[in-house]
Amino acid sequence: MHQRDVVTLILLLLAGFSASGQGGHPFVVRQYTKLDYGAENQNWSVTIDQKGFVYAANNVGLLEFDGVEWNFFPAPNGTVIRSVEVDRNDRIYTSGYREIGYWDRDPTGKLNYHSLNPLAESLFTRNEEFWNTLMVGDKVYFHSFSSVFIYDGQQFDVIREDALIHSISELDGKICLHLSGKGLYVLEDTILTPFLSDPALEDDVVRFCTSLSDSSILIGTSFNGLFLLKSGTLEPYLEEWKEYFSGQMINHGAI
Repeated sequence: MHQRDVVTLILLLLAGFSASGQGGHPFVVRQYTKLDYGAENQNWSVTIDQKGFVYAANNVGLLEFDGVEWNFFPAPNGTVIRSVEVDRNDRIYTSGYREIGYWDRDPTGKLNYHSLNPLAESLFTRNEEFWNTLMVGDKVYFHSFSSVFIYDGQQFDVIREDALIHSISELDGKICLHLSGKGLYVLEDTILTPFLSDPALEDDVVRFCTSLSDSSILIGTSFNGLFLLKSGTLEPYLEEWKEYFSGQMINHGAI
């Protein structure tokens, strides 16, 4: 993947662990190129199901990897797939430019696509494009920069605000949104409640929030690096990396 394409930063935050494999936690990183998986070089999102299969949202379709072989499923209508998420029953939800749907397996094991546009398309704006998909409980959340579409298995609810929605994240079973110039909000049902307002967040782009085991919250921003919210106090985290993060721009983070 070229630097001008999507850059994903994975933050491995494990106590007593380092990339050199110290502390008895060695790991192996292997790179797969488009020659290996047979699609384009831009992959926007990745997830894993309960069987350990990996799925990636690619520019031209959905990729599936079982640990040995890659399978490719062309995108519906030729649209770019921006995000992918798997529910507890291994149904695979994808979304992209004016398209929402899911994939399931037929008796032969082949993945087939089912568009949810008949339920959702009348609610789209002219250039609605979905960049993130989250599964929380029995609901699926599809995020575009202007809205959040909530699917309960039967119908859609839509959240729209008068501010750009930079990101959505899951925090302890709730959805956390970053609204441009306003800060972090928590979504409960269809109601948005202010959660955290701080100049460091309002003037930047929050790319992700994630809960840690000690009940603190790790927050990643595009240009100001990482922050830790603990007991109501927001503090810079890993400040020695701030200059690097500022130059590279954080896109996403996962533990």
